[in-house]
Amino acid sequence: MTLILVAPGGGRPNVIAAGMAAAAGLRGARVNLGSIQEPEIDTAGFAAAVQGLLREVELVVVYLEEGVGDAAFVYSVCEAIEDADIDLVLHVACGRSTDDAVEAVDALRAKGIEPSGLVIDGAPSDGEKYTEARQFLAAVVGVPVVGALPEGAEALEPQEFARRSVTWFDEDTEYDD
Repeated sequence: MTLILVAPGGGRPNVIAAGMAAAAGLRGARVNLGSIQEPEIDTAGFAAAVQGLLREVELVVVYLEEGVGDAAFVYSVCEAIEDADIDLVLHVACGRSTDDAVEAVDALRAKGIEPSGLVIDGAPSDGEKYTEARQFLAAVVGVPVVGALPEGAEALEPQEFARRSVTWFDEDTEYDD
């Protein structure tokens, strides 16, 4: 039973979270997708709500809306999740700019939070460039790249988006308890 928290870092966490949820669902997990829309939420109440959801589903994917992704807020959410003894997987949604990824990860590390993965938004569609982008970003930031949404993913029809999503994210058996 796991919460995946997708924080912004130059990418579109809403599209990335939707892709992660679709991929997990197609792999057989029962998934709930949600968002945090404002930083004034009661983090303990949020953690309690996630606990309740995790009694019914195996995976909860939550993304942070624009404007609520500063490191202090992410830290407070992570702390509440840890206090509630919920497994947390923290991914940072990154654009193709290495600077965005480095800045986002450095801000989290300054607060004592180590992201478990990065997801590239708008990844190159060429196979060789795709692999190079993932490897380069992981080496520069020091965090594994666990997935990459190709350019134009958001323009796909919902069923096609879901079908292709399985190829965009690495299968992670650590989501299972």
